Amino acid sequence: MSTRPHSLNDIEEPILKIRRDQHKRINQIVKDNGKFPLVAIGLVRDYIKNSSASQVVKAVTFDRAFQHGESQEPKTILVHTPHTTYEFTFKFHTKLETPTL
Repeated sequence: MSTRPHSLNDIEEPILKIRRDQHKRINQIVKDNGKFPLVAIGLVRDYIKNSSASQVVKAVTFDRAFQHGESQEPKTILVHTPHTTYEFTFKFHTKLETPTL
């Protein structure tokens, strides 16, 4: 038998990530409410608070340019986990008109 010493440094922490369905849902919320960034970030925070992602997510913020006053409108919502930062960009629906002949 080996008598290998065990220490706390040998134990690896699992990498905490949001699940694929949670990622899709947050992306859909941001896409649907792109014209109203404050509403979008509030809905994302509510969704995370009421789901199992609340154990993984540390913070939900706007992009750094908006936080530091470099831009007038936020362009992304950042979801911070202990190991990763997810970026959800506001996408606006552009309606294409059908050409007439």
